[in-house]
Amino acid sequence: MKQVQFLIALWLGTVVAATSAHGQASQQKLSFSIFGQYETNQTAPIDSHTETNQTTLIKSALISTPSIVKAIAIDLAGSQWTNWSGASLVRKIALDPAPGAEGIFLVKGATETNVSKFFGSSFTSNFTSGVAGSFLSITNYNNRTNLNGLTNCVESGIFSTNQSGAVTKISTNINSLGSSRLFYVALDTTSLQFNLLGFGSAATTELIGRIGATHYTNLVQTLEVAGIGTFNWNVAAEPQNASVIISGPAHGSFGTAPPTFSTNSFER
Repeated sequence: MKQVQFLIALWLGTVVAATSAHGQASQQKLSFSIFGQYETNQTAPIDSHTETNQTTLIKSALISTPSIVKAIAIDLAGSQWTNWSGASLVRKIALDPAPGAEGIFLVKGATETNVSKFFGSSFTSNFTSGVAGSFLSITNYNNRTNLNGLTNCVESGIFSTNQSGAVTKISTNINSLGSSRLFYVALDTTSLQFNLLGFGSAATTELIGRIGATHYTNLVQTLEVAGIGTFNWNVAAEPQNASVIISGPAHGSFGTAPPTFSTNSFER
């Protein structure tokens, strides 16, 4: 009997250890709204239908979050990509045991899978790791400093100005705009590729969570970015079987929802 109790205790200890071995994470839904421009031709009959005139047109295509989900799902599941229809793109940032580790996940209900590879390393460092490749000598501002004399940087909040012109920031809450700077994101799937270099803001939240006696905390940024770039998109109904490709310049925005605490383990 004692041996059985010992084995049960050992098994429970192993389960607890395995559970606690995975740190917890913040989670934020990602959203994209990107317009890609492409050229196409329109043929119109003229001169009593004896000749035709070919006009080049510029059209736009919307690359939305569901468009990106579909492109990723096709690479993951092929013709069964509809199993991921309605899924969300979620950014996770580890709170513990390796605070700051980042990843992007495809999430539908209780099912999720890591899809970070489709974004390369562009999502790391809060979507700033690819900026240096676009502007090799740039200083990417990321700070909260004195408003007086500040250049090439945005300070946000609530301010008051006295008669002498001195500026005082009233709001000092950590849940405020932390910085405005350049950001970069890229996607590379079989049917859809794009890159977007933009300027935007990052609001910092001190996210705190607790599971049992374990306390988790980290500073997490909520992003809102507008930018320009390029795209290449196979818009065929089943692009894994056919090709109808459009490409050209792109402009639009992407961002993250405010962070919430995730009790799921963070897996890279």
